[in-house]
Amino acid sequence: MKFYIDKLLLWLKNGKLETLEFQNDKINIITGNSKTGKTAILEIIDYCFCGSSDTVTISHEHIGENVAWYGLQFHLNDKLFTIARGEIKEGIFSKEYYFSQSGEIPEHPCEKLGELEIKKILEPEFSINDEITLSYGGRGIKKNSRLSFRYFLLFNTLSKDVIDNSKFFFDRLHLDRYKDVWPQLFDLAFGIIDQKIVTIQNEIVNLQHELIQLEQNKKREEKRESFRAEQVLKLVKKAKEAGLIDESISNDDAFSELLSLSIDQAPRLITNFSEKQESEKLLEKRDNISLQLVKLKRFRRSYKEYRDRLKLEEDALKPINYIQSHFSNKTSGEYYQFLESLAEQLNRIKQTISTVNPFEQDVERRIKELNRQLKEIDNKLDNTAQVDYHTIPIANKLISLGEIKAEIRHLSPKDEALSVVESRIVAIEKQLEEKQNALGTIPEKRVLTIQSLNDHIKTYMNIAKGALDEYGEYFPWFDYKKAILQLRKNKSSMFANISSSSDHLFMHLCLFAGLHHLLLSLDSTYVPSFLILDQPSRPYFNTDADFDYEESEKAIANKDDWSKVKDIFKLWDTFFDFILSKNQHFQIIMLEHVSEKAWQDCNHINLVAVFDGVNRALIPINYPNET
Repeated sequence: MKFYIDKLLLWLKNGKLETLEFQNDKINIITGNSKTGKTAILEIIDYCFCGSSDTVTISHEHIGENVAWYGLQFHLNDKLFTIARGEIKEGIFSKEYYFSQSGEIPEHPCEKLGELEIKKILEPEFSINDEITLSYGGRGIKKNSRLSFRYFLLFNTLSKDVIDNSKFFFDRLHLDRYKDVWPQLFDLAFGIIDQKIVTIQNEIVNLQHELIQLEQNKKREEKRESFRAEQVLKLVKKAKEAGLIDESISNDDAFSELLSLSIDQAPRLITNFSEKQESEKLLEKRDNISLQLVKLKRFRRSYKEYRDRLKLEEDALKPINYIQSHFSNKTSGEYYQFLESLAEQLNRIKQTISTVNPFEQDVERRIKELNRQLKEIDNKLDNTAQVDYHTIPIANKLISLGEIKAEIRHLSPKDEALSVVESRIVAIEKQLEEKQNALGTIPEKRVLTIQSLNDHIKTYMNIAKGALDEYGEYFPWFDYKKAILQLRKNKSSMFANISSSSDHLFMHLCLFAGLHHLLLSLDSTYVPSFLILDQPSRPYFNTDADFDYEESEKAIANKDDWSKVKDIFKLWDTFFDFILSKNQHFQIIMLEHVSEKAWQDCNHINLVAVFDGVNRALIPINYPNET
């Protein structure tokens, strides 16, 4: 995405407009002494782009107390815009915005549009629309939330909190909502997925949610059907035992006949007795299974006793090993042969004990199966009629029929709800399979993209090889899930445990150089082509010490580190050599604390301002007297 900041604007409360001008295709440097407002520039840019209190910190002292409006003039996709935001009052971020789609810079800003309206204008320029929503929610953001352009700005800053951090490589990833959106941000930024894929992903999530609901409905319907079937079996059993229907009729046919009897005005209550009832058959089968089960259990017990005896014999023979190892050279003849025999017997016992014979597992499986069959038969017996062989008076049959009719009326009707749910589940599963097949190449594309990113990072590691010391020969590995960069030796499966803040600094720089180089080559429409670096030289200075920026080379404790400071600028200067040779464009804003000697050999530098704290600072030195 084509983007660069043209001007940073501060409307001071004394009516004066302070301006910092930047250039595209340059490393725009603001250097100088500490406590002059350099770091606030990153925060001001974030604030103007709708930043919130958990991402922006602008000091009230000297800056916030003196600024009425903060603003930016910037180019976005060949269009010029100006955005300004009111002052922060008592820690409350302003909701007043000035916005110009022609880049007009007012003498005195006034509220023109709200934050939502501004986002609606800017987000299409970031290729964001209503279809670009979050496929998966989390603790910090809900599923199907629309992605804001602000999320993609985490690719555009390396603040003082992150630039040499050993655990974090991106600003704001400590916030839950940024962690939640990270996977989708990465995939969108690098073209692994597009708007069409996001739509399919959202459809998959919705289908999966519907499938979960259907599965729950299915369980509920199955439970209801199971209860109804149990009630039907009890009615059939009661009817058979009352002599209303033949005991030999199957349960399904018996219930149909029972329904016929219940609606027949003059039912024929004839009883036909079975020569052998179903309950008797089940009892015989149960006795047979029970007998087999007892025999197997007795065998298992006997075999266990046999192994326990072997264990006792093993314990009794264990001293043989000690005797052989200490006294074998003192024995001969029959005593020697006797000891050898006992040792051989001990080995056989150990082998027998350690060996699990196939029949042992078969016995356990068979016992488990017989127990299952026994339980199944017991359940059947509970619902199987046991008919006494004697005649039942018609009056008793009519009474029983009347009771059963009443119970049938209270029986829940059989419906097609379960079959409807099952049909819908089959349809949803088919749709899911089709849509997941459409996403089948995403993991492969991600692997290839990460490998390409690693290659780009390695290019810049080679440039910064001297600054990385022994790690210059290592190979980078970007961990997509953790959003961190790790280094490993060639052909090693172990990652290096790096403790030096200097090495962490150059890991961050090489990651972002490689990352933006790749984004530019992919012509990413989501990530702006700019980067803000907040004092990358910080690992080489005592942050508690106060020194003149012009004497920065002398202020470095380790004199060899000055070459590493120069390597920072050399790295980004080479970055511009690469991209400009391909007619690509980029902007870097670097906030520093070093003298011009650090970049004197570079070709792509634009010195924006020197905040020495004497002649110039972000807020004028003699403010508010200056008019």
